[in-house]
Amino acid sequence: MPVAVVVKTSNEFKLKSCQGGIVEIRRMSFGESLIRKDMMASVAMEMQNKSKGSDSMKLQMDLLQEKTTLWEFANLIVSHNLTDANDKLLDFKNQAHVKMLEGRVGDEIQQYINELNSFEEDIDIKN
Repeated sequence: MPVAVVVKTSNEFKLKSCQGGIVEIRRMSFGESLIRKDMMASVAMEMQNKSKGSDSMKLQMDLLQEKTTLWEFANLIVSHNLTDANDKLLDFKNQAHVKMLEGRVGDEIQQYINELNSFEEDIDIKN
């Protein structure tokens, strides 16, 4: 029978933006994908009720992206060897640690998270 659940738990990526940096990222389950989509929708609804105009739409999009990224780093990064300037291992469940990442490093990790968890691009369903 075909297995339809997440079996391979994670993939390891060597960072190009941080020499010697390694990050292990796991694939989301369908349930986690639903949680992430629900989280984004609830923030969108909250912002829509409080604001009007194009500036508020940009703020809404920024908040959606930040909240989602912080959730992904806290929940999808299994392990890594990245430290702060004092050689202390970063804790990606701590939002301050995620926000202190050098921009290129954070962007590269986010790219790997997206590559591993973007299902829509891989599936071409025809009715």
